[in-house]
Amino acid sequence: MKKVLLGLLGLVVVSAIGLLGYVIYNELANPENMGEAIPVDASSQSSSQSQSQSQAQAEIRLHDMRAVETTTEILSAISHEMTQNRHTVGWLNITDTKISNSVVQADNNAYYLNVNERGEADIFGAYFADYTCNFGNRSELSANTVIYGHSDVSGTEDQPDARRFSQLFKYTDYEFARTHPVLTFSTPQETMTWQVFAVYYTDLDLDFTRTEMDGTALVELANSAKARSIYDYGVTVDENDKIISLVTCTLKYGKDSRSQVRYVVAAKLLDEGETPVNITQLKQNENPLQPSIK
Repeated sequence: MKKVLLGLLGLVVVSAIGLLGYVIYNELANPENMGEAIPVDASSQSSSQSQSQSQAQAEIRLHDMRAVETTTEILSAISHEMTQNRHTVGWLNITDTKISNSVVQADNNAYYLNVNERGEADIFGAYFADYTCNFGNRSELSANTVIYGHSDVSGTEDQPDARRFSQLFKYTDYEFARTHPVLTFSTPQETMTWQVFAVYYTDLDLDFTRTEMDGTALVELANSAKARSIYDYGVTVDENDKIISLVTCTLKYGKDSRSQVRYVVAAKLLDEGETPVNITQLKQNENPLQPSIK
């Protein structure tokens, strides 16, 4: 009788293991699940990984607002985030803000509106790239890398100290804009520095979210951004350049117009080793082109 019970118990264990294996295989192999952020179990990491590396990675967490600025820190952060979410495409950092996070990309622009970098429900979503953007090294990037993020619209005006891309409103402060002329957006293939050339409000008639375009169209977009910009940075964008557009909602023109207007910080990619334009005195644009609100 005991042998029979042991035999049945063994059969149950084997069946359970087989079923678990099938579930895991099906979850990873099913194309319908590829849109989900799949965390990596810590037990699957190599046992040869040093304790110091594990501790360093453990410090990089969602909404961790510590500065990630050096090349080593950036590449380490991206590497870690890629183990947490297969949608990770890069790392965005702006000094003296809380913007120091991974950037993700889904196959549409709706997935990360209310889902964060860990695949968790979050009304502030994630920093996410337009689904049409290309990534890799600088030569592989789209002409216009577009990154979206929410801002806090719970009040009656924009809040530069609130979460996510609310921090971009710091650029509406003259002294902050003057002393923070560059930002970094990097991919696993390359760390990259970008020089801000426009901080502007626009209606949706401007095609500022178009990612692929020829040099002529890129210059036209850059000039349109400059015409709308709060400041004149004196930065030239030519046909061979690439730009980045950081896009969020705004309350500047009232809650009723929130769906019609966007706030954008635009920057151009600097060549390797290129020195940013030294901005000793930022010039105000006395008459920036205003959004058309219907």
